[in-house]
Amino acid sequence: MAQDLPDIAEIRQTLDLIQQQNTTQTPVDRLDREHAVLLSLQNQVLSVVTREDLPADYTSPDDLRALLDAIENTVQQNRTARMPSGDAGPDGL
Repeated sequence: MAQDLPDIAEIRQTLDLIQQQNTTQTPVDRLDREHAVLLSLQNQVLSVVTREDLPADYTSPDDLRALLDAIENTVQQNRTARMPSGDAGPDGL
């Protein structure tokens, strides 16, 4: 079962790298790529948040929810940086 679980340390590391960027100096095409990465990370975490059969040594559900919140906040910051009005549009892009 552990094989089908995402590597939370890797997700956190990727999120940290994206969060450390100065979005005012990051080209829009890079923000677009990072947006896709963020959505992928979000999906990976969502896939385990509701699972009840997590191994005892895996990240706790509360920590997973906190990570999901951090990803969602970063997605919103990314959207704001890509669209100065902050309007993400109907498709979330």
